[in-house]
Amino acid sequence: MKRGSGAKKKSDPPPSVRPASNSTLPSPLSHSLAAGATARLTYTLTPKRPLSGSLDSAVVSYTSDSNVKRSAHSTRAGITALSPLQDALRKAMKVGSILSLGVLRTTEQYRSLAIASGVGGAVLGAWAVWRGAGTAVASRKRARALKEVEKMR
Repeated sequence: MKRGSGAKKKSDPPPSVRPASNSTLPSPLSHSLAAGATARLTYTLTPKRPLSGSLDSAVVSYTSDSNVKRSAHSTRAGITALSPLQDALRKAMKVGSILSLGVLRTTEQYRSLAIASGVGGAVLGAWAVWRGAGTAVASRKRARALKEVEKMR
């Protein structure tokens, strides 16, 4: 916001967050300041659902020493609100990224890891079944050979 030398300044919240009559935003929404004074206005928005976008710019209107009405606009503020599940997922992704030393950063990378783990588990399981079957066959052959040797005695 520009700082003028005017006698009065007035600030309005962005139109997209202008409160309704039953709003919880602090009141009043316009403030008068002495010449040369400054003010910092802060509003907390509590969204009821996840959203992403930008807020309209704040407007400061003032009258200069020469009685000329002027106004200044702030930059547009970006806003993102996450659901509790999205926030938990974001935190889990951050922890996972740290624990994997930065290798796993996106859900696609986690999906690829899950697929690779599933395929690896399936291959390991198939190998264990094949090995178990081979061991069973060898045990049966050994038992038959032992039976044959005992018959010869």
